[in-house]
Amino acid sequence: MAQVVQSNQVLIMDAEWFGWPAAGLSNKMIVVVETEIVGPYWVTPQPQFGNVAPYSIIPAGTSSTPPNPSACKTLRLKSNATGIEMYIAILNTDCVTSNTYATLANDTSGGLPVMPTVPIPAPIIQNPSLPNPGSTDTIFYFGLPDNPNGLDYACPFPWINGANPSTPFPASSTTPSGLVTALNSAWGTAYNAAGGFTLVSTPIPGSPATTYYSVKVVSTVAGAGTQILAMGCQVSLVPHTYTVTLPSYLSPVAVDGILINGTNALFFTGGILLGDHNATDLVNSLVPLFEPTAVFALVGSNQVTVKTVQHPTYLTIGGANTALEFS
Repeated sequence: MAQVVQSNQVLIMDAEWFGWPAAGLSNKMIVVVETEIVGPYWVTPQPQFGNVAPYSIIPAGTSSTPPNPSACKTLRLKSNATGIEMYIAILNTDCVTSNTYATLANDTSGGLPVMPTVPIPAPIIQNPSLPNPGSTDTIFYFGLPDNPNGLDYACPFPWINGANPSTPFPASSTTPSGLVTALNSAWGTAYNAAGGFTLVSTPIPGSPATTYYSVKVVSTVAGAGTQILAMGCQVSLVPHTYTVTLPSYLSPVAVDGILINGTNALFFTGGILLGDHNATDLVNSLVPLFEPTAVFALVGSNQVTVKTVQHPTYLTIGGANTALEFS
């Protein structure tokens, strides 16, 4: 038997929790000798007031069906040498007819046994409808983060009535109004909320003055869909993908920089000559001007895409805007 086994995801070790729904403590080497296999357990986050507080831990027995959608199946181990206990994420089908840990630890190939990587469910963080006296309509609100750079709105873990929505949270919306339109299209009919997603704007005084945006959701009893009785939607921002299309120039055109966020001009060292769609030279010049995590790609012979948290607007010639606009 191997002396250690590598676990990809330790959720709990010695009563210490590792973020949820993060991947857990990765690449933990677990000593096999004097390690007792206690058995499989369901670990379920218990949301309180929009946050995960305590966790429920119950024996899984031979069941492969989680007690609710946010439960993660784990294998509970105890070191008889140190007394430390840990819970390792395993598949729902593991430890039903065989002992996963013992099987993986008994490695015959001479390599290091490795536990599988397991998709860890997100906690069900949702709220009931706001009070609506005299009406059967349900009402919900969720806020939108400030988005001056036109990034994409995202909601990695939306919940409606204790389950993932029937269609994913709409991607690639960069404005509050655009997001509301996309939400009505994606969820309106399915949840008796056709036209029920509306934008609420609240002026915030100051210098400069700003606006806080939120989304109001009204779901009705009547309709072919399902009324929303509980909802959780925590919206964040993710990089947006921009595209610029390069025309073909009979005479190469000197491009010296790029305009970011409509006002911030950044310049290449020495400039480059754009001729006959030389997109590769353009990418090589752009890379140093963006954040390290920006992702560039070439599409065909004359398009450049960049996935970035910045907002490129125009390429510049002689420091002035050109018709080469990012969209």
